[in-house]
Amino acid sequence: MKIKLNKNIRIIGIGMLVIGIGALSFLLYKGVYSPGFKEEKVALYSYQQKTNIDYKAILKPNVLYSHESLGPGEVYITELIDYIQASFTYEFIGERAAALEGNYEIIAKLEGTVKEGEKALTIWKKSFILQPKQSFQVKDKMVLLKGNANIRPEEYNNFVKTVNESTKVNTPVSCIISMNVNLKANTDKGVVEEKMAPTMVIPLNTSYFSIDSKLTEEKSGQIEETRQVPVSVNQKKVIVYGVILGLLVILGIIMIFFSETKAPLDPRQKKLQQIFKKNGDRLVALTRDIPVPWGNHKEVKSIDDLVRVADEIGKPIFYKYSPDYKEILRFYVIDDDQMYLWHVNEELSKTDKALNAPSTASEV
Repeated sequence: MKIKLNKNIRIIGIGMLVIGIGALSFLLYKGVYSPGFKEEKVALYSYQQKTNIDYKAILKPNVLYSHESLGPGEVYITELIDYIQASFTYEFIGERAAALEGNYEIIAKLEGTVKEGEKALTIWKKSFILQPKQSFQVKDKMVLLKGNANIRPEEYNNFVKTVNESTKVNTPVSCIISMNVNLKANTDKGVVEEKMAPTMVIPLNTSYFSIDSKLTEEKSGQIEETRQVPVSVNQKKVIVYGVILGLLVILGIIMIFFSETKAPLDPRQKKLQQIFKKNGDRLVALTRDIPVPWGNHKEVKSIDDLVRVADEIGKPIFYKYSPDYKEILRFYVIDDDQMYLWHVNEELSKTDKALNAPSTASEV
């Protein structure tokens, strides 16, 4: 048995299913065979940089320590320190050979600073060269640079006292020792330029101090290229598209092969449905028809006229009930011995005549 549907609903439903199946088929095809591309950065040349600082405090002869030096991380008494022996190393390691060149030097910079709120304000500074600038040039995948310096806190403390006396400005002073490295690598994939400066900081003009430094530091880098790479198939999305497409195909088969358009209502059925829908509360169904007295009834032109009569005299509208709508022939209102009558067939026959009447328009 086929499902009966309104003609417009069936046409619209089939049209929407066709559009949905077409759209999902396109999305499914694109998701499987042409998922698209995405931008991805590809490393063409990778490298690493490593720095290391090692130091020890060489002691003057004293009554506290039996050994000659103190290692990193200690607290040092200024009067007992002869000098700080520091060694710096810098290493560049590339994934393959390149033309490596550059320079490096070791500088001691004295800075007098004061704090203004949360900011440190530099009042004065002075630089000293501990190791002059040296250049390097090598064709290799790596280069190792080393530098050594002896820092004498006593000499710098004396310089600070001279500055304080001459300027009348007394500020905390730090000695910043850095190995400044400038490197340029000409690789087969481009040029790399890097700067690194492993640093240690020594407070000056104090009776004791500790050294602030980052003993080891590593930094990696690479020359990159942005490429368009295919996107992998999104399995979840493909499955969802496939399931929905399958459901739409099934619905389409049902709509096309297992449904049909409802037969249009004939004029009598359509008219009666309108009457019962509009005036159902006024109608009274009878099991038997009432005989129509010949001289004692009036026929009205339409059901609307009969409704107005019923409303005017306050009476219901009667009709003989039948399960077959074709046997419902007339409606009437009874007022004592007077009957008001409306025939269904008469109005329908008038409508048919109007529809079937030949056109009076002239044909050219």
